[in-house]
Amino acid sequence: MNKKVKEINSFSAYEKIKKGALMIDVRELEEIKDIAFEIDGIRLLPQSIFAGSYHSLPKNTALIICCHSGNRSKEVVRFLLQKDFNSAYSLAGGIEDWIKNGFPVSFDNFIPEEFKAEDVITQPPFVFNDKQNSPFTIHHSPFTIKH
Repeated sequence: MNKKVKEINSFSAYEKIKKGALMIDVRELEEIKDIAFEIDGIRLLPQSIFAGSYHSLPKNTALIICCHSGNRSKEVVRFLLQKDFNSAYSLAGGIEDWIKNGFPVSFDNFIPEEFKAEDVITQPPFVFNDKQNSPFTIHHSPFTIKH
C-alpha cells in the first residue's frame, strides 16, 4: 500500500517543533555553508547518505523533513513511510518558504573543507562559527546544530 506524503507549511512545522517534533535537513553540506535553518535541535542528514543513515531517527517522534524547495524532502518522506515512519512530514517550499515567512536562518556558515557528508556518521562533535561569530555545535550521527 502506498502511503501519501504529508506536507506541512512553515508555521505548522514551527508549532510542531515547539511541541517536540524533530526537524531533519536533508540538504548537502555545501548548501548548508550558504544558508542554514536556525532551529535548536535540527539534525543534518544529507539525502546522499540518508538511506544508509536513517536508522538512528526515532519512529515515535514527529519528523519534519526539509530541504531547499520541498522536492527532496518529499522523496525522503516517501522513503521513511516505506520504513514505517508514519509521523514524517515534508516542509512545503523548504527553506525558501521558511525565509519568506520570516523564520530564522544563518548565512555563510563555516564547515571545514575536509568535512564530507559521510563524516556526519563518523566524526566526533566539533564547533564552527558563521561570519557573525554565532557559535554552533555540531554533533554526529546524524549531527545536530545548536546555538
